[in-house]
Amino acid sequence: MRIFTLSVCVLLLASYCQAQGVVMKVVPNCQTHSNSFDSQGFLICVTCKTGYYKSSNLNSCYTCSSSCLTCSGSSVTCTSCPTGNYLSLTSSCLSCGMGCASCSSSVCTTCKEGFFKVASGSCSACISGCAVCTSSVGCSTCMSGNDLKVENGVTICKISTASIVVLIIVVLIILAAIGGSIFCCVMGICKATSSPSHVVYDNQSSFHGQVPSF
Repeated sequence: MRIFTLSVCVLLLASYCQAQGVVMKVVPNCQTHSNSFDSQGFLICVTCKTGYYKSSNLNSCYTCSSSCLTCSGSSVTCTSCPTGNYLSLTSSCLSCGMGCASCSSSVCTTCKEGFFKVASGSCSACISGCAVCTSSVGCSTCMSGNDLKVENGVTICKISTASIVVLIIVVLIILAAIGGSIFCCVMGICKATSSPSHVVYDNQSSFHGQVPSF
């Protein structure tokens, strides 16, 4: 079987040389390559990976601006935007606004959890602990750890009984641990603790590791 060198492959189709076992040089962050080479022996990049753009005069892929999801021609010429942003007429990505998950232009189409859509096309916050609501008063679905309650004819969210029990148990465990340590020290049975210059032995202090005489 005839083996072609990379310099010979520059004059041939990449797919043919790959079949001969020649290792192809690929452009970093390139998604798809053509079957031809540049003057440096790299496969010609056709499209770059998401978040990168192809230089118009160089066979390279460069990073898009952090505000863009994808871009073209330059790092700040956005072609699509991250969630919660929209593409402006100047090809830049602008925020949809507080509480908005997706929007068309500056008008919000979907609000995030804990927000509801208002007539102006923006999002407003639900009451505390609410995941889904249609107005600033009342709630249809509470966030985890909360239960729906009706007070004065209004459905609201309050911390669930189970959550309160768990919180009480955690507090009692912490208090028990602290109280147990204090009780032991009062009874004179503290465990020895040491530092570079101080040691405690059964309520007697000493320095430099030596027990003083009284």
